[in-house]
Amino acid sequence: MSVRRSERLAQLWLANHPPANSSTVDALNEMYEVAMEAFTAVHRVHTLIKERATFEEKTQTAIASVIQVIWAIEDAHEFKTRQLMGDKGEQVLAGHAAFMEQLRRLTKEAENMATIFSQHVTLSPSLLLTASNLGTDVVKTFYIN
Repeated sequence: MSVRRSERLAQLWLANHPPANSSTVDALNEMYEVAMEAFTAVHRVHTLIKERATFEEKTQTAIASVIQVIWAIEDAHEFKTRQLMGDKGEQVLAGHAAFMEQLRRLTKEAENMATIFSQHVTLSPSLLLTASNLGTDVVKTFYIN
């Protein structure tokens, strides 16, 4: 009879494993909430582009850019989480506020863009260019930092 996965995982961690630092836990919770807000806002832009844009090259570029933003949010969140849980937790906490501000700025921009997009029946090429630029800026910023 095989051991259940949860039992195997429980065996990897000692019962007296030291508790996580409260500042680390607070940072993880805040990062999760802010990242989910950003993800939701950018995903709404993605949905509006798919629903309201005509099929052309600029639409494909905008969709690809927005998908890259979604991936960048997921990658940055996972990377920062691993850093916080690892040996570099204190170093990561020093730059945590800047990262959170970056995600909040992205959320605000994506929400504004979604509001503008929802006011149009069909999205013009200039609006699609705006979405493409949002994706390019954010992806570069997340992967450089």
